[in-house]
Amino acid sequence: MESGQWKMSDVIKTVSPDNEIESMLTNQIRSLKGETVMTLYIGVDFHPHQQTVAWCDTETGETRTFDLAHDLEEVRKFYSLLPEPAIVGIEASTRAAWFEKMLFENGHKLFVGNPVLIRKRATSRHKNDRRDAELILELLLRGEFPSIWRRPPESDQVIEMLVSGLGQSSRYGRSECTWPLSFVQPDGEVH
Repeated sequence: MESGQWKMSDVIKTVSPDNEIESMLTNQIRSLKGETVMTLYIGVDFHPHQQTVAWCDTETGETRTFDLAHDLEEVRKFYSLLPEPAIVGIEASTRAAWFEKMLFENGHKLFVGNPVLIRKRATSRHKNDRRDAELILELLLRGEFPSIWRRPPESDQVIEMLVSGLGQSSRYGRSECTWPLSFVQPDGEVH
């Protein structure tokens, strides 16, 4: 192994200042300055009324799978009690903007995967919620999760501000921007 590269299993509990490790998921170098290195990986098979959660604590090796009903307060409580940042994986076929926002607010990272590529990696033909959640977890842990590109949550906030600012109608049926921004007028002056 070359100098400067680490495997996640090489890092014990606390990293000394200014050491860098290679991330298992994104192969990007992440600078750790005296942080505790403990990552919780969570595979979620998401449905409208419940989710099946399979998780693994890489520090202890503990794994668990269970169902979590979509009682908003219970879901918030569960994810807020997890150590930051937990790595959560779901399939792209889910409509869960509230879930994504809640994870972002709690400091967790969400990876959304291509459902066709996830399914191709399954070793069993028999599909059920538990197996799906465990497969997503396994792919996350091995660094083989087929993530799709998604806008960062910060971009969604900017887009939301833009859309809300364009919501006023003018007498000509078009939207007018009412923000305090500089605009170039037809005469060439910036106002």
